[in-house]
Amino acid sequence: MRSGNLRLTGILKGNALQAGARWHDRDAIGVTALLDSKVQVSNVKYTTMASLGGHFIAAKSGIRLPEGKSYELIAYYPYTEELADGEYLLLTTTSALYLSRPVTGGAETALEFYPVLSALKISLSGVDLSGARLELIGVALSGMVSVRDGSVTIGEKKGGSTASITTDGPLSGSADLHLLPGQSLKGMTLRIFTREYVFTFPITQEIMLKSGTQTIIELKLTDGGGHPSGKIPPSGGPTLPMQDVIIDAGTI
Repeated sequence: MRSGNLRLTGILKGNALQAGARWHDRDAIGVTALLDSKVQVSNVKYTTMASLGGHFIAAKSGIRLPEGKSYELIAYYPYTEELADGEYLLLTTTSALYLSRPVTGGAETALEFYPVLSALKISLSGVDLSGARLELIGVALSGMVSVRDGSVTIGEKKGGSTASITTDGPLSGSADLHLLPGQSLKGMTLRIFTREYVFTFPITQEIMLKSGTQTIIELKLTDGGGHPSGKIPPSGGPTLPMQDVIIDAGTI
C-alpha cells in the first residue's frame, strides 16, 4: 500500500429503537488508528454533509496511511473534543452513541456504526394494558465506553429504567428500553403497572446484554397470579424457555 490520506464512508446501522437513523449536515465522527494494537492517532475529527452521501472528510489534518502497512480503524459518533483520560466517553441509558466495528483501513474504508446501548423489547399479553407502564429495577445507570476498543466499563450505581407500554391489541402491548451492554438481566426485577394490578417478575436467567443487539422478553400475564408462559429469544439464537417464573398480581 502506498502512503496517502485516508478516505472514509460511514454507514449507520440502527436497530428497532433507532429505526431510520441517517447522517445530517456537519455530522462528525472521531477516528482512532492503531498499528500492531498500539494507538497511532486518536480522536481525529472527520465530518460529512448530506451532499457527500455518507462520505467523510477530515475537519483539519486527516489520518495519513503508512506505506506498506495497514491501520486498524475504529470510530464513534457523535464527535466530542473532550474524552476522559483521552479515551473514554460517558455512557448512560439515554446516550445516543454509535461505535464502529474495528476494520483494517485502506485508502477507501467503510465504517459500520452500531448503537452502543443494548435494546431490550418486552412484549406482554393476557391483560388490559391500556395506560400501563413498566419498570426494570437493578439496571446500571451509567458507565464508560472506550473509543479505542469499544469496551464498556459498568458503573456501580444502579436504579430503575421506566417505559410506557404501547398497546397493539385488546390484551397485548410492548415496551422498549435502552440498557448498558455488558450486564446480565439476572437478579433484576421487572414490575408492570396496569390500571388494576401490579405484576412483579424476578429475572432468574443469566441473560447478557450485548452492544448493538436486541433481546426480546415475551410474557403472558394472568390476573390470578398463576404460572404464565414466558420466553426469551436471544439475538441469532434459539428460543430459551423461562425457568422458575412466577408473576404475582397485586391490586393497586
